[in-house]
Amino acid sequence: MRFISPPTPYSTCDFLPPISSHHDPTSIFRISDLSLELVDSILSCITKPTDLLALSLTCHTFHDLLIRHQITYSISLADHTKLDALIHHPTLAHNIRRLDVQVHLGKPTPETVEMQKRGEEKLVRALRKMHNLVAFRWLYCDTMGKEVIWSTLRDSCPRLASVTVYESGPKPRAMEYSSLVGWTNLQEFCIILRARQPHELEPRF
Repeated sequence: MRFISPPTPYSTCDFLPPISSHHDPTSIFRISDLSLELVDSILSCITKPTDLLALSLTCHTFHDLLIRHQITYSISLADHTKLDALIHHPTLAHNIRRLDVQVHLGKPTPETVEMQKRGEEKLVRALRKMHNLVAFRWLYCDTMGKEVIWSTLRDSCPRLASVTVYESGPKPRAMEYSSLVGWTNLQEFCIILRARQPHELEPRF
């Protein structure tokens, strides 16, 4: 009678090279090494600031990544710096969820009118890259007769669900919003009438 000892359990660890004590395990793989496509797929699921906070707290690397992927963005048509940043950095524009657009509140001059006109053109170019935009807010929209802005939002922002417009005129100009009819994903459209104050930078909620 022969007694056969049971085989040693198979372990993949037996075939892995030992890690020396001076070797940093984090250098094997870092979250920052993830492909941009995978990072974008993760970030595309984030629509609320609370979700941003929760994911940022999971690790420092995600926090650093998400800081560069803004969730809420405020721009002025008179400030072309931010608009140019959105145009030339598609990743930033792609991950914006809420956009606030401000117009010039001071007394209009030929210079500010021209600057705001060019700002509208840049805004349209930036909106074409904001595929994950879910909320759009226009503050004191003296120039909302631009159908190209509405059509760009409709064609380039399929996730857009909420639009808020602050009108500074006596009543809404319905024809300027006619292109919103038929938007299947739009859940909320709000027009707020109020006189703008020269010292007020943004409506108070």
